[in-house]
Amino acid sequence: MASPEGWLSSAIEAAAGCPAYPMAAPEGRLPPFVVYGRTATTREQQLDGTFDAPSGTFSVTIYVDGYLAAKTAADAIREAVNNFKGPGGGSEILSTVLTDEADGSPEFLDGRDSPTYVIEHTYTIRWQE
Repeated sequence: MASPEGWLSSAIEAAAGCPAYPMAAPEGRLPPFVVYGRTATTREQQLDGTFDAPSGTFSVTIYVDGYLAAKTAADAIREAVNNFKGPGGGSEILSTVLTDEADGSPEFLDGRDSPTYVIEHTYTIRWQE
């Protein structure tokens, strides 16, 4: 079944120039990296019994050393993903909208002395199955 995760992963990696992982990064992975995942899916049924195209909520969390570098990576991802429509990753993406963007709490990964900065995006993506 077609879904937007393949397209989202490829778009993130091309824009940010770093790996994108579904749901969690491998243990010990040093930044930069991005973690993405679907947090909700809506499938609305019409009166005639057919279903509209699904709409999913996707979280994208960007981990980068350096606050300004994190902002640069987040901007590149936003420019690549927000307002996209077209074929991608075996799916037909009907619309992509950035619905929330925020600074996350800095994290100290694997006992490091300097923080890794976190930027959080939330997207709503509609696609054709």
